[in-house]
Amino acid sequence: MRASVRSVQLGRFFPRPFADEALFSVIQRVVLTHGGGKDKRIVSALFGSRSLQFCSQFPSVIPHLKGQSNIPCDSWITEHTVLPIYRPFTPQKRYESAVDALKVGKGNHVFKALGITASREKLTPEAKYCSQCAQDDEKSAGLAYWHVGHQLPGLTHCVFHNERLSVMCLSRKKFDVWPIVSDSKSIKAPEGSEAERHLSLLINESFILGKTVGLIPDLYERYFSRLIARGFTTSCGHLRLQQLRTEMSAFWQGLSYHPCFKDALSTQHSLPFPSNLFAYQDACHSPIKHLLLIGFLFGDIATLMSFTNTSERVKKCPPLTKVRKPEADIEATIVDALTSGLSLRKVSEKFRVSIGFVKKVAVIHKIELDLRPQKIFRPEQDEIIDKLALGYPTQDIAKQCHCSTGAIETILSQHPDIVELRADTRKLRKRERMRLSLLNTINELQCPRRNDIKLKNGTAYMWLYKHDKVWLYDHLPAQIPRCYRRSKT
Repeated sequence: MRASVRSVQLGRFFPRPFADEALFSVIQRVVLTHGGGKDKRIVSALFGSRSLQFCSQFPSVIPHLKGQSNIPCDSWITEHTVLPIYRPFTPQKRYESAVDALKVGKGNHVFKALGITASREKLTPEAKYCSQCAQDDEKSAGLAYWHVGHQLPGLTHCVFHNERLSVMCLSRKKFDVWPIVSDSKSIKAPEGSEAERHLSLLINESFILGKTVGLIPDLYERYFSRLIARGFTTSCGHLRLQQLRTEMSAFWQGLSYHPCFKDALSTQHSLPFPSNLFAYQDACHSPIKHLLLIGFLFGDIATLMSFTNTSERVKKCPPLTKVRKPEADIEATIVDALTSGLSLRKVSEKFRVSIGFVKKVAVIHKIELDLRPQKIFRPEQDEIIDKLALGYPTQDIAKQCHCSTGAIETILSQHPDIVELRADTRKLRKRERMRLSLLNTINELQCPRRNDIKLKNGTAYMWLYKHDKVWLYDHLPAQIPRCYRRSKT
């Protein structure tokens, strides 16, 4: 009898999967049909092992199911696993690696390819169901089965009935666990916050998008364009990440208890969200992180897909992406600016290009430039050193000697004694300014007191307190005597 069990071949008797049926639900129906929920011999005969993680998100049984049912592996993966939700946000090569691993029965490799193992995401063996969907399935199919659309990570509500999903623990040793079909009168009203339902809709939309479209084109370009439009970038193109994190937390406040939300917004990471999302654009991030950002910036997936305003991204050019090369039509404006008398540095700052590029344009169009001397001779160096010792600013010396400020600072760095002398000189000059400022403040007050002087000119008061305390107390008004009352014994 056992030998016949081990040679079970289903062939045309394989049960046909229902629409949106989860892989674990199909496995349960196969096992129950051919041996009962506790017969491990049937599991060994069908899948070649008794210890596989059948209730896992990515079980290693797809090759066996293909051989038993003649249904292609791609259909099993796309229609009966949660893998498509990762597709819109995962680099194509990483996603293809995960698909290939499932096709050959290497479910553990999928967690590594998608970055789930590295993110230390907690995956508990549980299944979710909607009580109203269970009733509808029992009426139409004769069985309340597990829907793959309910098992999406982070989903809390059924998008069709707007009902909070019930959760049930699973066991890899038991194959008779099904959604509980309750009486229609006992079905509860929709629960949860608006933020939970919003996130559930986003998760369902991204799952459908993964089945049809695949990877979202120019995803980060759309992010940056929207961030610029919403005012989350500086004038230099840098992202205001702290402001973005704060406003996102307030927007998703109704998800503060949610495990996925708490993990995404955790401060224990070396680079917290959303900084890590932009710093490592080629890495695999949890779909929840992307959906939290999409929900805050765009509202829904449809708005994200239709948003094509990327022109501002090119103008601002944040530092986290590659800088685009200047286009050819910029050359004409650079030539006009150079012929009008602007310096190389001014033109470079105006058009946000390098000085080398401006020089190249000038050479091509044969524009004469008033370049500074590339070498400073010994007599000029001695003159510069004397002026540095006298405390002249480096910018003034550069103008007088017709050279760059960097050249002056290079000469200054070669004389550390002059550097110390200039620092002492600056400190003495500042001390004189602070003293004079404090004396003027004392003369302006009719009845000067120490606290009044401190409040009126705190800058001079505190600087002298730190660097010239003896002089300060010699010129401050006498301290008001304090009277101390003896406590009654």
